[in-house]
Amino acid sequence: MTLGDLSLIARRYSLIEALGAGGMGTVYRATDRLTGREIALKRVTTEIDPHHVSDTTFGQEFRLALAREFKVASSLRHPNIVQMLDYGFDEQREPFFTMELLQQPKTFTDACRELALEERLDYFVQMLQALTYLHRRGIIHHDLKPANVLVVEHEVKLLDFGLALVHSGSQPAETGVTAGTLAYMAPEILMGEPASISSDLYAVGMMGYEVFAGEHPFAINQPARLIQQIINTIPDVNAIDVPMELGMVFWRLLAKDPAERFASAPDVIRGINRASIHPYPVESSATRESFLQASRLVARDEELAYLTRLLHEAMTGKGSVQLIGGESGVGKSRLIEEIRSLAMVNGAVVMRGQATDVGSRPFEIWLPVIRSLCLTANDLTNQQIAMLKVLVVELDRLLGRELDAIEPLEVRPEQLLEEILGFFVTVIRHVKSPVVILLDDLQWAGSESLKLLAQLQTVAADLPLLIVGSYRDNERLSMADEVPNAPIMKLRRLDAKGIEQLSAAMLGSAGRREQVVELLRRESEGNIFFIIEVVRVLAKEVDRLENIGMATLPPSVFAGSIKTVMQRRLDN
Repeated sequence: MTLGDLSLIARRYSLIEALGAGGMGTVYRATDRLTGREIALKRVTTEIDPHHVSDTTFGQEFRLALAREFKVASSLRHPNIVQMLDYGFDEQREPFFTMELLQQPKTFTDACRELALEERLDYFVQMLQALTYLHRRGIIHHDLKPANVLVVEHEVKLLDFGLALVHSGSQPAETGVTAGTLAYMAPEILMGEPASISSDLYAVGMMGYEVFAGEHPFAINQPARLIQQIINTIPDVNAIDVPMELGMVFWRLLAKDPAERFASAPDVIRGINRASIHPYPVESSATRESFLQASRLVARDEELAYLTRLLHEAMTGKGSVQLIGGESGVGKSRLIEEIRSLAMVNGAVVMRGQATDVGSRPFEIWLPVIRSLCLTANDLTNQQIAMLKVLVVELDRLLGRELDAIEPLEVRPEQLLEEILGFFVTVIRHVKSPVVILLDDLQWAGSESLKLLAQLQTVAADLPLLIVGSYRDNERLSMADEVPNAPIMKLRRLDAKGIEQLSAAMLGSAGRREQVVELLRRESEGNIFFIIEVVRVLAKEVDRLENIGMATLPPSVFAGSIKTVMQRRLDN
């Protein structure tokens, strides 16, 4: 399909040019019409008729697998991993996802050419730090190779983790996987074993061989011979132009037996440090923050199950409004972020607004939502356009046409509220997908914004609409009166079991140690924000997150005055 055949995706993304194509699909440079930002959009190629993708067992499995992969990928936050942004299906029902656009990226091997040894090793360490994060999250990359490890302005970026195996459950040798992928595939994978931490590290070793020897050790243009060499031939590490101690690191990574390789990515970094005069951090401050701020959701199974049920009801046309109340730092935004991912992978159109504690315009929290609805709106009346002109500056761009002939509507505040409500109902009824609206920090929303929420509560039951709003219930005590009949979910602090789960999500197995859990419980009293702060302080003292469980822990981390200051941070 040419670019001209499909220049607009989901009425939001305007394709500019194709950047590259591979086994999983084509990547385009695109413009997000909602934000004006340039992003990368990947249309995923399916091997079945897209019009029947939902009508076959394979089609359903494909969509579920792809949705699961995106849900995982969209939750990742690491400086060396490409950030996923959006997911959906285009007008031909082909799946797509969007991600940050990397400007003038180089493949890992190209970026390493002509660099000094220390600079090349720095790129390897960045890649290994990203793998440490993925592996601790229980994610195996599956398809590490130079084309999936890019470098932009001296920063390594991993992409396409896990997505390659969505294509087929068959063995690589049976599906015609490209020689480029086979070239970095561990021998046990070809023998039918599942991908693992060890197979990811084998791919790191093969890229190391190629970078330092200047060529791949096997016949990459002869697939049948390549497979035999991967299984049976030991690469000649004497061809690697590095000191012997460093050569042994890559020799160990390329061992045929997974048990003979390094056990983890941090172990590889430590091996590099022993072989190099230049020390590299096993964990940087940026990667530490990735573990602290983007750990998996824990201890909210009941709440998530309830919200998931509301989502499924909205998809059948029975909408609702749900409020989430709780103190600052208890995890309201994290729960909403989980619903965002679930909604996207279930085919919903997701919109989000956030109130601020500074002076704002009328309906401020709703403006991002209104702009998003404009992208999906068809056949708006002049009256509706005149109303939107009062609120949306870039309306011409969002609707894709000149609107100079229509003057902004002059109305009283109560009439504007009625007009906005009518616009919401009209557009949502005609959108092909269910709509999920997420509203953060409603404690700061203006009274007119809460009135609109209350009005939508009265009509939501007949719409494919789910609205989830969060607020600090100790700062907006009148919420139940301002949005009557909207159910409120009270989000409480974590109990001892929840603290242990969050600790393990950040620290791995060391986070389950009794002394660690008890210190976190004592210092935080179950507030997630304080749990993260305690771990951050401890990590600085013992150098790395993984060392926390092995160090002698202090009886207390926060002095009373420090905790007071941090509480003020939460309250602002």
